[in-house]
Amino acid sequence: MRFVSAGSCSRFAVLLFGVLLFSAPAWAQPFDGYLISTPGFPTSHGYVQIPNDGALDPPFALTIEGWVLSNLDDGVSPDCRSIVGKGYQDAWWVGICNVGGIRTLRSYVRGDASQFNGGRILEGQWTHFAVTFDGATRNHYVNGELVASQALAGNPTSGTDPVRIGSDVDHPFSPNALIDEVRLWSVERTQAQIREKLNVRVTTPMTGLVAVWPLSGNGNDVIGPHDGALVGTGVNFLIAAVASDCGNQTETALCLNDKFQVTARYRVGPQTNP
Repeated sequence: MRFVSAGSCSRFAVLLFGVLLFSAPAWAQPFDGYLISTPGFPTSHGYVQIPNDGALDPPFALTIEGWVLSNLDDGVSPDCRSIVGKGYQDAWWVGICNVGGIRTLRSYVRGDASQFNGGRILEGQWTHFAVTFDGATRNHYVNGELVASQALAGNPTSGTDPVRIGSDVDHPFSPNALIDEVRLWSVERTQAQIREKLNVRVTTPMTGLVAVWPLSGNGNDVIGPHDGALVGTGVNFLIAAVASDCGNQTETALCLNDKFQVTARYRVGPQTNP
């Protein structure tokens, strides 16, 4: 991109940006597609359900991470929404709760007695969350920043419930939200490791990685056998539309990921201030 000047001090260049998005949402999302959850409170909800499997209950440590864009309505009962869980009363769960009017990240890693709040999830913004636990300390991360820690002794507990994304067997209240790229690990990921892969697609096995649900058109696990399926109402997938032709890249036009065309304009006019 280039600034253009038409003289020394007598003229100036003003750069104007115009962005044309060839996709439905007016905001940016982390990856190609995502789960849309629009439940009808309090009687209906929908989610992706993954059948129970022992690997989904890591025995010694775990990390649960993903992306969420929350539009949680304060004052609508109940005050907590399930992002992803495997039965909070027995195993693990991550959700958003209204705590004093603030959208707060909440987790369970050792069943019902292990509730922990920490970290703010802003309304209407894509936010990356991560909950880690090593049998001694639980950490909450928001957008790669450590926002809360708690000493908690004992290994993660297990249960026989399926995993639900956008719900939980023990708390079947879906969020009014978008959910993307949910990952489960059997290790405690460090802050550096979380940051390293936060904006990177993970499509191949890695040490400690149990499952990755990109939620790009289906509930499949891209690195293992833990595929899920849509259940219920008020839930679906949205895939970002691909531009039919982004055109040639020039000094003022750029095609991003075959989906978005970014253009720049400038104008030259008389200088009004010294």
